[in-house]
Amino acid sequence: KTEQLPVERNQRLIWDEMTTTVGWSKVSSMEDGNPVGEMKSDNYQFYCSNYGTGTGKGWNGAAVKKNIPNGPVQDFIMQAYVTCKSKRINEMG
Repeated sequence: KTEQLPVERNQRLIWDEMTTTVGWSKVSSMEDGNPVGEMKSDNYQFYCSNYGTGTGKGWNGAAVKKNIPNGPVQDFIMQAYVTCKSKRINEMG
């Protein structure tokens, strides 16, 4: 039997205002895309500064990840504010 430890409900494990990419690392591979290119911050948000060259299979562009302190975790809630600012029809999706 696995011992279960009580935890604080809705405890914040990570908070990141996207002011810097320090602490984030590039994703090396993904199942349905080609994570290439470069992700940068403008001290307010992350943006893709270079989408790289696609392989013709799936999407291509920058992808980054950050470890959750004391992770991995299970049974969690994630809240994020995400905006997609496409300027042309071929950038959408």
